[in-house]
Amino acid sequence: MGGFAFAAVLLTCWVRYELRRPQPMLDPRLFALPVVRAGALGLALAFVGMFGLFYVNGQYLQYAQGHSPLGAGIRLLPMAAALLLAPRCAMALERRLGGRATVGTGLLVLAAGLATVSTVSARTPYVLYATGVTLTAAGCGLATPCSRTA
Repeated sequence: MGGFAFAAVLLTCWVRYELRRPQPMLDPRLFALPVVRAGALGLALAFVGMFGLFYVNGQYLQYAQGHSPLGAGIRLLPMAAALLLAPRCAMALERRLGGRATVGTGLLVLAAGLATVSTVSARTPYVLYATGVTLTAAGCGLATPCSRTA
């Protein structure tokens, strides 16, 4: 909790400083625009989900599943493939459905992946775990490119 409080103090100091500058590096007033605020929030949600999963992936695969570091890394290749391919699909989906629908779809896919991963245990089959991490990565890859315009 202390870290969150410290972050809030630093954020407040930064905002006050930037508002007084004649040419701020990043004008905090931009976040008053709904499009910018929604894009920043969408990106923050996607990255919190992804990096939370990055934190536990290696530990789960090595300590709960008993794989070597190399084996754990190999088992994360579907996640890497989803992170590579999903942004390319996102651009096509954006042209077809629009930015908001693409970001919403990406966040829903990411949530479905995190929900799947949240059910794993030491005896969970790899296929179920791989499905969850791949969905999470695909959702992040879908939501991220379009968040700037949604």
